[in-house]
Amino acid sequence: MSDVNYLLRDHHNGEVYTMNPELLNLLYDVRTALGTNKPFHVISAYRSPATNEKLRKNSTKVAKKSLHMQGKAIDIRIPGVDVKDIRKQHWLLKAAALVSIPAVTLFTWMWAGFAAGANRSNQVKPAK
Repeated sequence: MSDVNYLLRDHHNGEVYTMNPELLNLLYDVRTALGTNKPFHVISAYRSPATNEKLRKNSTKVAKKSLHMQGKAIDIRIPGVDVKDIRKQHWLLKAAALVSIPAVTLFTWMWAGFAAGANRSNQVKPAK
C-alpha cells in the first residue's frame, strides 16, 4: 500500500498520505464494470491542505473541505473510455450499494469519492 500512497501523493509538494482503501476498491469496481483492463490516468489524488487552498484561490470548483485532503477522492481518465460510460458505471455501483458516492464531470475526467463508513456492494454489473 505504501507504493500506492506514494504514487497518489500530492504532486505539488511531494507529501505522501494514506489513501483510503475503499476508494481503491471503488476504482477496481468501476473498471471491472466497464470491462476494461486499460490503466487509469490519475489527474489528481491526494492534496495537502496547502495545495488545496492554493488551488481554491485559482478556481471556484475546488471544495474547501475536499475529500482529496482525506485520501477519499481521485480524478481519473481511462484512455479510450468515454467519461459518460465511467460516470454511468459509477452511478450504477452507487445505486447498487445505496451509499453516497458523488460524481462530477470535470472536462474529460471523472471525480470519484465516497462517504466514510459507507457500505458497498460486492456485486459488480458489467457494462452494456
